[in-house]
Amino acid sequence: MPFNRDDLLALTAIIILFAILSMPGDWIMALENWIKSLINLPQRPPSPSWFPTDKVVHVILFLATALPVTLAITARVRQRQQRSNATPASVPESHKELPLEKRRLRLDQVGTTAFVFMLILGILSEWIQSFVPGRSADPLDLLADLLGSVLGIVLAQLWAYPRRKPE
Repeated sequence: MPFNRDDLLALTAIIILFAILSMPGDWIMALENWIKSLINLPQRPPSPSWFPTDKVVHVILFLATALPVTLAITARVRQRQQRSNATPASVPESHKELPLEKRRLRLDQVGTTAFVFMLILGILSEWIQSFVPGRSADPLDLLADLLGSVLGIVLAQLWAYPRRKPE
């Protein structure tokens, strides 16, 4: 299947996620100050020591990535379902004995698939951060990543499957 708009959006979100999470700690502060100087924002006072700003950023980044990833997986599943009326010749011999619903990812499996994918991205991002100066791998960051992923998946599924009002 060729790349579609949803795939491109998901890939872009993943690239931006890794670009941001791979920046050295001092670059992030310099980038933040540069953006503030461009748009004339006053310097913000430091956040209280008890406020987990880093965790909030992880939640937001992974929510913003899980949303397009889930929508892209949903779009792929829907495309395959529409083309499921394929001729028997297009189905591999090893799959012919399986019922159609066992051969393909179903829409109710999209959330699980997206969660596993986002879990792998979270583990990979924390591993990469362990090599970046000024950054560290933190198990609590991984939990924040997973929280953001779950929120993004839920929002994507609410968007992709709106509730119908009973008539």
